[in-house]
Amino acid sequence: MTASSAPVVTLTGPRQSGKTTLIRSTFPEHEYLSLEAPDIRSRAREDPPGLFAESDRMILDEIQREPGLLSYIQVLVDEDSRPGRFVLTGSQNLLLMESVSQTLAGRTALLRLFPFSLAELHGRPRLDASSLTGTCAAAAPTAELWETLWAGFYPGFMTASSIRASGWPITFEPTSREICGS
Repeated sequence: MTASSAPVVTLTGPRQSGKTTLIRSTFPEHEYLSLEAPDIRSRAREDPPGLFAESDRMILDEIQREPGLLSYIQVLVDEDSRPGRFVLTGSQNLLLMESVSQTLAGRTALLRLFPFSLAELHGRPRLDASSLTGTCAAAAPTAELWETLWAGFYPGFMTASSIRASGWPITFEPTSREICGS
């Protein structure tokens, strides 16, 4: 099943990898609901049919916050399986993947978004593995490489020089570990 034919598209990836930005720009006609917002999460928990009555095309961001909605989505797409009807996002989470895989089997296209690659960060073409045959001369790391390695590969941190200067990796890593349970 492909994203262009599936009634549900599920995009997972680590926090801050750009899932929400990508989905909102790709599906501008969809109603956007972030399940991180307490009021929306409360509505989703207390009145799922009312929530789904608001729109027939919907983005549910951070679906792992309310996995009970997956059963409602299953029923709705069994009744109306137009491609791209629902778009779900979630941080990489084994429980989310299991829930989606079991509840929406045969109904969703599962996609994973990774942070930028080194080539993407520097606007270079993708490296072809076949070009790695042979020997390479050792090169000393450049200042640009050290800066990239320190900053990381997440979109939000690429443009925030103050974050890079303040040492965001030191604060981001423990927080992401606590949130994602890794």
